[in-house]
Amino acid sequence: LHTKNNISLSELKSTLVAMRGRIVEQDGYFAFFDKKFAISRRLLSDEILKRKITLARKTGRAVMKIPSVLFVGISGGVAGGSVAEEDDIDLFVITQKGMLYTTRFFILILLQLNGRRRRRNQNKVKDTLCLNMLMDKSSILFTKDRQNLYTAREIAQVIPLFERSNMYEVFLQIN
Repeated sequence: LHTKNNISLSELKSTLVAMRGRIVEQDGYFAFFDKKFAISRRLLSDEILKRKITLARKTGRAVMKIPSVLFVGISGGVAGGSVAEEDDIDLFVITQKGMLYTTRFFILILLQLNGRRRRRNQNKVKDTLCLNMLMDKSSILFTKDRQNLYTAREIAQVIPLFERSNMYEVFLQIN
């Protein structure tokens, strides 16, 4: 829980008990009673999620053949577990120092050749791949203005696909 105060497990449990009737549980998911439709949507999206992760893994293997790529992961909605059939797949890539634009160029060619490249202002994006976050190894520390809850959540939910030189662990340690 994000709060300025520490909350003990017993306090959390007593709060949940007090909210009985306003919270519903189904298949291990919880929601407010008036938002219980979100659980069914989440269960449906789990199958879509598995398929999109498989597609991202296949593409990630091809991307990792580019020598300057140090890390490939899934970010965005797919990484967060909330996805619809028509959604794209966001990739997070870390490159060797000084190789960002060259690597980006080769990744975009690869995605284009595979028919999976997401273009700006594209209407139908189902199963296309978007370079959501692309950074050079020398600049993987997020600046102070980007160190916030949103960025922390984005980092925490990344699904690593492939890496070289323990790059993902290095990225996490620095951030």
